[in-house]
Amino acid sequence: MSGISKQLYRQTSQDVCPWNVKFSRELSESVLAPHADKISPSPLSLMAMSSEDWRDFSRSSPTKRSKRRGFLRNVAVVLGNRGTPDAVPALVGALDNDESLVREHAAWALERIGDRSAREPLRARESRETDTAVIAAVRSAIRALDD
Repeated sequence: MSGISKQLYRQTSQDVCPWNVKFSRELSESVLAPHADKISPSPLSLMAMSSEDWRDFSRSSPTKRSKRRGFLRNVAVVLGNRGTPDAVPALVGALDNDESLVREHAAWALERIGDRSAREPLRARESRETDTAVIAAVRSAIRALDD
């Protein structure tokens, strides 16, 4: 993202939200400050989160409302949109070890990244998958990677 894009991105809904404009103020209670380890975690480390890691990460946080599967779905989308091949192992791991919503979006992300090394893991997932949405996403990814 270019410097101007980052600047425009920061000037979004939070800047114009009537609630924030009218009621926002400087943080005066340190207990409300964000946890340093949760400010900017790596999406790759987030994708590898176990259920126990999720409980620790989301404890006492509004992030918990999204549930682990919804949060990791969003992480898969981030990784797919970034499009970097270093995300392939984490996404392949999610294909094998996660809930259907996460598996579906991991397949989508692998398609977006376009790294042909994901073909075999996707084919393996296709052969044992039972969820129709995941099957569709896996087949789409395989077709795209075969082209």
